[in-house]
Amino acid sequence: MPRTRPAALVLIPILLAVTACDPSPGSTDAVSNSASPTSAAPVAALTRAAARADAKRLDAAVQTAYTAALGSQHDRSKLAAALASPELDRIIFFSRYLQEAKGTSTPRTITYRPERVYSPLADSGPQAVITAGTGRTFAEVPTATHAQLLVRSAPNQPWRLAGSMGITLDRLPEPAPPETSAPSAADRAWADALVDKVADYLDTGKASGFAVGWTLEQVQQKTKIDSTLVRGTTHTTVWSKGAADLQVPGWPVTVLRTAQGRIAYAVLQRRTDIRRADGSLLPLQPIFQRLFRDRSRRATRSLYEVIEVLITRTGSEKPQVIVAEAADVFGPALR
Repeated sequence: MPRTRPAALVLIPILLAVTACDPSPGSTDAVSNSASPTSAAPVAALTRAAARADAKRLDAAVQTAYTAALGSQHDRSKLAAALASPELDRIIFFSRYLQEAKGTSTPRTITYRPERVYSPLADSGPQAVITAGTGRTFAEVPTATHAQLLVRSAPNQPWRLAGSMGITLDRLPEPAPPETSAPSAADRAWADALVDKVADYLDTGKASGFAVGWTLEQVQQKTKIDSTLVRGTTHTTVWSKGAADLQVPGWPVTVLRTAQGRIAYAVLQRRTDIRRADGSLLPLQPIFQRLFRDRSRRATRSLYEVIEVLITRTGSEKPQVIVAEAADVFGPALR
């Protein structure tokens, strides 16, 4: 699926520019938080055949939503029908950024073919599943493999894309049958404790109890911004719930059983507090005054990122963060 967003923490070098008089902020986003119901009967679990059929519908919905949001009209009204948090929050940020920068982005045709589906038996409540497959994306590489997080509010509601990260299939475990995929209380406790350790690593650079992996290391390194002019500190937590979040059990950490272990798709939030070394006030460039709806001068500025991680564990082996990605988003007050 598409990876259309600015690189994480691209804002930091821009924060120190001198501000000038600027027009008032833009209008409020027209984004709905409801998904349209479908007439399809509930299914016991998301099979690979069903996932492939639904992927075609979701590809078209995402294509339409992204084209509208990233085009010249920056129409965000279609996003919530195809996307859920945190993907929804990422693309809203990117669309708003492009709107203030008077820019556009043209998506390629999206295709996604699920090859592996991690899905328990369904009940009547909200659900989250993990899939992995190949497809064409907005990226420069025409085809790639992605792990996706899909959510829906009930079995008769359409799936929406909540997250997507590039990963090779040979790094992913085989799914368990739906009858044995549902996590136990012990599985949820394991995942929650491990994600707390990942958050600690992102803030301190010290890992305990899991294999970091190259991509998570890169995400952690991006916060090292101390210099003779600027100081930065981070605070990482699980993704903060908001009005757009589904009440999926365990959210924002989705853990499922695999054929020989567990797989977890976790969403975190990192706040980076930036200040000048000499204690002087930090201004914003005009474009970011509009983007953040903030024309003040402050001693400290806080920037926010969403960080997604995919974790696996096979048997008694050490858990591994096999992929991690970060992107800029608005802080909780502006979501």
